[in-house]
Amino acid sequence: MLYIIGFTRKGLELGQDIKNKVNGSVRLFQKTGQETEIGEKVIGTLHQWTKDAFLYGDVILFIGACGIAVRSIAPFLQDKWNDPAVLVMDEGGNFCISLLSGHAGGGNAWCEKVAEMVGACAVITTATDVGGMFAVDVFAVENNFYIKEHSLAKEVSAAILAGEKIPMVFGDEIFTKLGKIQLLQKKEDLMEKGVALSLESEFSKENQRKRTLGIYVGVRHRELPFENTLHLIPVSLTLGLGCKKGSGEKVIEERVEEFCHRGKLMREAFFMAATIDLKKEEPGLLAFTENFGLPLASYPSEKLSALQGSFHGSSFVKQVTGVDNVCERSALACALDQGKEAQLLEEKYSGEGVTVAAAIVLREEMKWDRCM
Repeated sequence: MLYIIGFTRKGLELGQDIKNKVNGSVRLFQKTGQETEIGEKVIGTLHQWTKDAFLYGDVILFIGACGIAVRSIAPFLQDKWNDPAVLVMDEGGNFCISLLSGHAGGGNAWCEKVAEMVGACAVITTATDVGGMFAVDVFAVENNFYIKEHSLAKEVSAAILAGEKIPMVFGDEIFTKLGKIQLLQKKEDLMEKGVALSLESEFSKENQRKRTLGIYVGVRHRELPFENTLHLIPVSLTLGLGCKKGSGEKVIEERVEEFCHRGKLMREAFFMAATIDLKKEEPGLLAFTENFGLPLASYPSEKLSALQGSFHGSSFVKQVTGVDNVCERSALACALDQGKEAQLLEEKYSGEGVTVAAAIVLREEMKWDRCM
């Protein structure tokens, strides 16, 4: 949601022009003593309006003096990972300034987009953009990666700006074959931007000396030969679950934790859970997925049985459910529903009547444009 606020008729006319050109949800507000019907009238103080905008808006555009914007947002600032993007534009439409959350909040991208709409000059002051260097936080946002260690993200940016080449290692298992080829084609471009790129399989063979700082992009915990590893976690895993009738939430949670620990899987990599239709109303399963923060998909036995591949089948499970394996097949079915290619990543793990498996949606490419 884009929130726009103007303080003069001229500024509101500019805001209306932007609103008409944005493809998405926009609210335009007026805070002016001039008579105009443009935009919603601000009820109450600018302080209260800004507080609401921080809660409900993804991007806030102030059309007016930069000082007004700075004083308005100051009481509500948290950090670059949680604050919305804030832009400031003069009422003449000459300049658009990316004031806050230029990278993680997408402020710089929005600044360029809004400036282009009205023929303004985009003013971007973040160091990596000015220097044309790699921006790790933009890279994470553009590719739907979870940043595990925020403090290390700052260290990476500082090191790149200081002229260091930061190793960035990608887990082989997150890509299709074509994706690996396309990734390695970026090697030379990234080296110029401060990043030494490699796949995990080649990195482990070629790099043995201990490095101070590096990036790992993958769904598993990796230390690698870095004293400090910044983990960028692709949100790309589905969690397949099976359970006997009456399995409690706590038992399911413990089995999943054990499963993740054994495979060194990052919890933040999971975006959906899946099971068979027969189990979709199990109270313990529903409680677990809700607390884990995962939507639960369910599939009929016929669809699960039709999946091709090697699965750990059980005649008893087939007798009860109509399919020889629930967790592996449901995880894979869910992953295939979300992407062109997917594969079973971790096979069945079982205990106390609960079975767990994981599948991964494979990547074909990375988005680089705004982070280089």
